Amino acid sequence: MVYLLRRTFKNPYHDTVAKLHKTYVRPILEYSNLVWYPILVRDSDLLEGVQRRMTRLPYGILRPSYEQRLVIMKCPALGQRRTRGDAIATFIALILNVPPTNSMFTLNSDVRTRGHQFKLQKEAFRTRTRQFFFSNRIFDTWNSLPLQVVCSPSVLSFKKNFDHFMNM
Repeated sequence: MVYLLRRTFKNPYHDTVAKLHKTYVRPILEYSNLVWYPILVRDSDLLEGVQRRMTRLPYGILRPSYEQRLVIMKCPALGQRRTRGDAIATFIALILNVPPTNSMFTLNSDVRTRGHQFKLQKEAFRTRTRQFFFSNRIFDTWNSLPLQVVCSPSVLSFKKNFDHFMNM
């Protein structure tokens, strides 16, 4: 897809590249993030490399660094997008109580915990695959969220509150 866009648009502006990336490339990269999660660093680097190539399009040889290009185009890194997607799916499963995902999580029954009442209990695992299973990889992020983010009234307000919390 990046190759086709590069051939179609010869010298695009960074605004155009950002819109093309968000419309055509990012949905392919984020497809089924909840099910397939890159465990190995090389897999994550391969996915990030596609976004890296896409952000190079409006620049020549002299270009800003990858992090600066992401800020210019207002695109977060794919790792941050995966974490955000996991948090949104957890919010839908726990707070909105949508089956069948609501049975994936075990809430911490210890009343001495600080924070919100939706703290997750970490599941025991023996394999590396189970370590990066959806309910285990969101554990630290979800339990670190403040009460006002977790108890948001809707998914849209959760997204806004989560983005605000993570940017701090």
